[in-house]
Amino acid sequence: MSHLRNPGAGAAHLAFLALFPGFFFYHTALGLGVIGPALGGYFSRVCLVFLPFLVFGCLARAGRDRHFFTWADIAFFLFLSYFFFVIGFNYANGADGGLVQDHLYIILQFVTVFLIFRLADFGAPRFQLALFISMLAMACLIFFVSGDGSAYIDEEAGADTGGAASTYQGFARSYFLTCLAVLAMTTSGLMRLLIYLVSVPALFINGARSELIALFAVICLAEAAYARRNPLGLLTAIVLAGILLLPNTEQVMHALPDSRVLELLDLSRSTSWAGRTYYFEHALKTIGENPILGSYGSYLQIGGRGAYAHNIFSAWVDLGLAGFFYLLCMLLVPAYKLTACVFFRRAHERSGELVLAFCLLFATLLLLFTSKTYGEMLIAASVGSYAHYRSASRRDSVRHGIEKLDGKAVRPRVQIEI
Repeated sequence: MSHLRNPGAGAAHLAFLALFPGFFFYHTALGLGVIGPALGGYFSRVCLVFLPFLVFGCLARAGRDRHFFTWADIAFFLFLSYFFFVIGFNYANGADGGLVQDHLYIILQFVTVFLIFRLADFGAPRFQLALFISMLAMACLIFFVSGDGSAYIDEEAGADTGGAASTYQGFARSYFLTCLAVLAMTTSGLMRLLIYLVSVPALFINGARSELIALFAVICLAEAAYARRNPLGLLTAIVLAGILLLPNTEQVMHALPDSRVLELLDLSRSTSWAGRTYYFEHALKTIGENPILGSYGSYLQIGGRGAYAHNIFSAWVDLGLAGFFYLLCMLLVPAYKLTACVFFRRAHERSGELVLAFCLLFATLLLLFTSKTYGEMLIAASVGSYAHYRSASRRDSVRHGIEKLDGKAVRPRVQIEI
């Protein structure tokens, strides 16, 4: 019945399960040689399958709810429109066709992921159960294929799939988002502790350093959001955060010589630190030479399509100063508003949707400033989750306002809020 009241929720639930746990299971089977690369890279093709249903669900929801659209929706699609214009302009002026194709895929993925988080009811019991089971199944697969403290799914696949299998980063993204969607909606402190005890080791073995650090940040944020409801929450967060400060680091590094996460304790061992530093320095040089318009795809000259700055300054290089500041404001304004909601509202007013949007936005900002580019789909997820929360909050406020008017039928004025 909830899907009838919320058109598009069912499609959003199926799309999330197919795009994130589904991506993980598909690429695991591909990496282990169980199946061939029938669906290629998987993600974009599945996006194309679900996008029409998500668009239809969004329009149906808007037709039933005059408060459905918010300024966050408008801001997000204005950003994508500007991004599309930059791509088209540079393609017309001879930009690399492979890079243009990659960016068009990013737009497709952004729209799909945004609509999923815009429409999905992450608090629905059956959906939460499906997400919890998926999270446990993914963790079991990570533990199953691990050795010497690392998982080797992508390495085993490389020779047989022609590069179609995902790297550890793709697996980490699927696991991180699924885990976050579960823990943010879980009000029980004991259940969240169980999630932490499963997810932290899984991401550690996976080798995704950025997602592991983001998960620790999310743990602290979620526990802070639920702290007044559960005073022991912050203590749990502090204990878990202390795990990251491993004692006897030399012995641990010797026992787990192949662990990418432990490279953080000695950056001279890091396989990517030097390269990322070089790419970032090149990005800063490009920005200094082209501070207003940037220089779309200039990193192709030093190392191909993967030689971009692995942080938010990649937006300045490709989208110029306007695109960089627009993206920053699109994330910082909701982050400020959500912080006020989390820390200045009474405990019973803090919903799972609020905690999910809060954690997603701050995890996105953390990753953008440290390791991810402006093409990271967490941007779409966080803005979509925020728009979902604002829309639901506004609708509830209007409904409660009408109830307080002594039964008088008052039609509220349509308002769009950020």
